Amino acid sequence: MQVLNPLQKSTWQFDPATLEVFANAVLSISEEMGALLIRTAYSPNIKERRDCSCALFDSNGKLIAQADHNPIHLGALISIAKEIAQRYSANDLNEGDVFLANDAYHGGGTHLVDVTVASPVFFEGKLVGFVASMGHWPDVGGRIPGAGGAFGANEIFQEGLRIPPVRIMEKGKLRNDVWELLSLNIRFSDERMFDFKAQIACNNLGIARLKEVFTKYGIEQANFYTARILDYTEEKFRSALLDIPAGTYSNVVYMDDDGISDTPVKLSTKITIKHGKRPSILLDFSGSSPQRKSAINLVYPALLLTVYYVLKAMVDPTIWANSGYHRAIEIIAPEGSIVNAKSPAPVSSRITTCQALSDGIIGALAKAVPHKAIAGCHWVTSMSFSGYDPIRKKNFVYIESLGGGNGARSNKDGLDAVQTHTGNIANFPIEVMESEYPLQVLMYEIIDDSAGPGKYRGGLAERKTYLALTDMTYNCHSDHYKFPANGIFGGKPGRLGKITVNPDSKNPRHLPSKVSTSIKERDIVRCETAGGGGYGAPTRRKRNAIVDDIRNGFLSPQIARKQYGVVLNSRDPLL
Repeated sequence: MQVLNPLQKSTWQFDPATLEVFANAVLSISEEMGALLIRTAYSPNIKERRDCSCALFDSNGKLIAQADHNPIHLGALISIAKEIAQRYSANDLNEGDVFLANDAYHGGGTHLVDVTVASPVFFEGKLVGFVASMGHWPDVGGRIPGAGGAFGANEIFQEGLRIPPVRIMEKGKLRNDVWELLSLNIRFSDERMFDFKAQIACNNLGIARLKEVFTKYGIEQANFYTARILDYTEEKFRSALLDIPAGTYSNVVYMDDDGISDTPVKLSTKITIKHGKRPSILLDFSGSSPQRKSAINLVYPALLLTVYYVLKAMVDPTIWANSGYHRAIEIIAPEGSIVNAKSPAPVSSRITTCQALSDGIIGALAKAVPHKAIAGCHWVTSMSFSGYDPIRKKNFVYIESLGGGNGARSNKDGLDAVQTHTGNIANFPIEVMESEYPLQVLMYEIIDDSAGPGKYRGGLAERKTYLALTDMTYNCHSDHYKFPANGIFGGKPGRLGKITVNPDSKNPRHLPSKVSTSIKERDIVRCETAGGGGYGAPTRRKRNAIVDDIRNGFLSPQIARKQYGVVLNSRDPLL
């Protein structure tokens, strides 16, 4: 949007209270959009797991507000509006136009199943911004159902249909030729129209609400406060950087492997905090592994979302989620590396690396602000089951992401069995899953003795056991099967994860952390996630906290004795 000179004479005067009200008004629009999308979407992946996000942008494609839905979507959302603004001038856009995109290299996306629908917003005949909604579609084509979010491709072409920002609706009318092209290249295409319509409805709500804001404030004042939101966020973030000692801080984390070779994947982070009149932060990822032939690569927007998430969380969680604070951040990421891959590298499993890199950045900043850091976390256990359902007589793909242990904090234990870092997916109700797919859940529980010991223990991992009711394909990308979630400042690592087929049989099959394999009817798949790392020396943990964990079934007396040196006696209140 055009930024007006704040000294220009006007009928209104700048007011900090108005800025706060205005900022929360536009934020509430993105939140209301998300609520509508979740209520109206067809895919269980969106309506149950809430794997979606919504955001608002100015007319130049700068992020103004993003709801607190799913941080992993930030990378695509911050890019698509810019892509549209760069490809089309305001004169090329019309009221009622809708754009659809997913490509990681030319569409602003981070992997192909995250499909973004963006709409320009006009007020009094002028382009004043964009609204966008993103949903994780179950399928966009590719080598197997759900390939865009599964593991096993060695180039992006195998992961599905690549869609740059394409005008799917023009002046309010669907372009049937474009939709036909899309639908012929994706599975379950009839169902995808329902999700698409839900995203359209979501955008239309955002358009209506944003027009209400412009009606209330007028174009001149709304433009001014939109620009001021970004300026204020930038100033607040730079000021918060002064609370971090100036200097350079480094850290390295390793992922187990890339799923093809056994070679660990190195993620190197060097952070430089600069003070002065314009405090800033530089993140240098040189030294990280080259891009791999498997799908764990990050495109640059995926790197950005990871950086923006961690810095908001650690520098100042109270700042608004917009592109204002991005101005204070510099990034060095060699092209062709695991954190800035070149086409046609596959990227469908990029969240695994985003999660690992989040721990890497936090670990570097922990050396400067230990009270704001957390220990290593369970990163991700993202799976899909797909095949033909003989009960419902149709093909299916079921997508699941399991929680695990969050890292312990400087004053609290880690959270148990939760999504961590850039993932924020809701738990998928078992009743819904069993009513929709040929799967049955035999057991779903927290794993005792899985937390990393410490003054504050890590979060506990979870175990989920599935029974396959037909033959199917199983895909998974996860980690922490070889290298555990690290403890910090004397804390110990959490328990490793693992996946086993038919675990109680005479010949159990142990799967690697990244795999695509066949599952037979009546096979049992047991998935165990990783526990979070501990914070501080275990010898400093309070006895009553240890006893509470034993009483709750989180910690066995034998492990309590081994890890903490605590032996129960008759005075311990176990009941």
